[in-house]
Amino acid sequence: MADDAASSHPQPLDASKAFGRRAAKSFGPRLIRQKLSRTTLIVMGITLLVAACVILISDMIGTALQTRDSLASSARVLAGNLSAPVKLKDASGIAMMLEAQLQSDSVSSVAIFQPDGTRLATRDKRPSDTLPAQMVDPTFSGVPQSFDHTDHYEPIAADGVRIGTLLLRNGDSLINMRLPGSLPACIVVFVAGLIGARSLSRRYHAMVSEPLVALAGTARQITTERDFKKRAQKCFDDETGAVAEALNDVCQEVESRGVKLLEQRAEFRAELDRVHAELEEARKELRMELARAHSELEKNVVARTTDLQKQVADRKRAEEEMKDSEMRYRSLFENNPVPMFVVHLETLRFVAVNYAAVGHYGYSMNEFLQFSLCDLTRGTDPKAVMRTFRSKEKSFNAGEWKHAKKDGALIDVQLTAHAIIFGGQIAKIVLANDVTERNRAQRELEDLHKKLLIASRQAGQAEVATGVLHNVGNVLNSVNVSVSVLENSVKTTKASGIRKVAELLVANRADLPAFFSEGGKGRMLPDYLAKLADQIDAERAGCMEEFAQLTGNVAHIKEIVTMQQGYAKVAGFVDVRPPATLIEEALRMTAGELGDSGLQTIVECPDSVPHVSADPHKVLQILVNLLSNARHAVETLPPGERQIIIRASYSGGPRASITVQDNGCGIPEENLTRIFNHGFTTKPNGHGFGLHAAANAAKEMNGSLTGTSTGSNAGATFTLEIPVQVPAANQPASRRAA
Repeated sequence: MADDAASSHPQPLDASKAFGRRAAKSFGPRLIRQKLSRTTLIVMGITLLVAACVILISDMIGTALQTRDSLASSARVLAGNLSAPVKLKDASGIAMMLEAQLQSDSVSSVAIFQPDGTRLATRDKRPSDTLPAQMVDPTFSGVPQSFDHTDHYEPIAADGVRIGTLLLRNGDSLINMRLPGSLPACIVVFVAGLIGARSLSRRYHAMVSEPLVALAGTARQITTERDFKKRAQKCFDDETGAVAEALNDVCQEVESRGVKLLEQRAEFRAELDRVHAELEEARKELRMELARAHSELEKNVVARTTDLQKQVADRKRAEEEMKDSEMRYRSLFENNPVPMFVVHLETLRFVAVNYAAVGHYGYSMNEFLQFSLCDLTRGTDPKAVMRTFRSKEKSFNAGEWKHAKKDGALIDVQLTAHAIIFGGQIAKIVLANDVTERNRAQRELEDLHKKLLIASRQAGQAEVATGVLHNVGNVLNSVNVSVSVLENSVKTTKASGIRKVAELLVANRADLPAFFSEGGKGRMLPDYLAKLADQIDAERAGCMEEFAQLTGNVAHIKEIVTMQQGYAKVAGFVDVRPPATLIEEALRMTAGELGDSGLQTIVECPDSVPHVSADPHKVLQILVNLLSNARHAVETLPPGERQIIIRASYSGGPRASITVQDNGCGIPEENLTRIFNHGFTTKPNGHGFGLHAAANAAKEMNGSLTGTSTGSNAGATFTLEIPVQVPAANQPASRRAA
């Protein structure tokens, strides 16, 4: 047990003993006070040296980071100011800005590089700074690693395009910047620390060394004079005092044990005589046991010989079975349709190959036996082949490699290796599965996939274009209505009456006083002009209102085009509006379609519905599309039975609902799952883009668009859910018919 405990941690003990021997040899036969002083000076010297190095290195690192930050901030400001001169190739402006930048203490050289990496302009304080004439990487930006100087590359951009690169350099190395100022201070601290440690060690080491010297003298007297009655003097209540007490206890114990040893000596002699007698009796019994064991051993030898003969017969039978198994294995190896090799574990030389390998690669059997697996492999370092196939794993997949046939053709092979015993030695059997055609098919599949991606991208662009046309077409209906109203207003204007008044005045200008006298026709002219002015003012107000609606519709068309251009990546404008305002705007934009005789439009929008927070143009796009579809759905009904209900509701939660319900032709059940698909339509002249674009717009606003119908001729209901701002208090519903 003691040996196990001692051997459990042999290295730390041996290392500490070796260090102690080297330290004792270096100090030599000196007094303990001198050893303590030297140890203190060495420890303090190492500590102060490490602290000085840490301070010096941290100072240099801080200076480097400060220099990099200063160069980065200066470069960003100067790059922004240089964008216009560099774009316009203004040499004087560039030179003036570069000269101004050299006034900074942190910049010693500055240069501008063109997008192709060639240098456009340069200025420096020190001719010794050699700036590069060509950037290796024109797209690089940041700070490259350097010890002699600090460079910062900042891109110069105009309108979001990189038009050049700015280089600012601080030519001072970290050693030149900080070492002259920091090194003397570190040396002063180091020397002052050593002097202080020396003075303190002389003062306090006597407290440790004097008690130890006294103990050493007492121990020397006890060992030389063999006088165990001497006692050591206890100086302090510390480890030296404990050693003194222990030494006194040892002397007392040795003195008392001397008497006991004499008594135990007599007892030991008597016990030895008794053991000697017992040993003689045991020797006699042992002779008798040996005789019995000898007879049993002869019996066991005969039985063991019989067993060995049986084992030899069993081994011969096993060897014959192994030969049969080896013949079957060799037949399987040679006739396997997959190329197979047996390679030496260390050299990877071919030991055996099957007929499939000979036929597939074109080499003869003798040529194969002159090669190694490395000679057959192309495009790979032979050391990598050696490392892979020298693996200690019994079976592993070695991956794909390129092998060369005898005719020079390169093939891709999937190699699998297994450890076997061949010829009494460990070898590797390698299966080579030719995957050249499979890889070629995979490459063709990847090319086809890329072409499909391009085609899908083009289809997506076509979808955006058709969505724009469909949504713009819905708004153009309102534009046509406004234009028709303005056209009718111009055709039926009362302004022609002014010309009649002018013609009447021209006809009577020879006698205007009589024309305006009492009883003349001119007396009625002021009243007529007043009525005519009122009619012209009314026509003007109507035209201005139609012009305002026309301007709003054109703005909505512009918003649709802008929204579709940034369809998948640009978020729309978000505004907070009451649902009633949005519904009224949508009804006004579709007034031309919904104004047919016999079509009743009902709006239900309670005041309790909170304001919605969404892109108003997208909401109008969806509502206009739903109202247009509802109008087409009720065309099959008689004029007096056509009805569309627009209902706004809120039942709590983050969204409010706007429902467009009609009593038209309805939607068959089999089409409910396809109405939002791109290109699906049931209209004879439809394109299938409206509901698809509306559903996408609702999703972009964190809302949803759903449609329901109980079947054909049962009407349809479409529900738009959009986020709300703050829920309003529940109030009685208001009902308005349009």
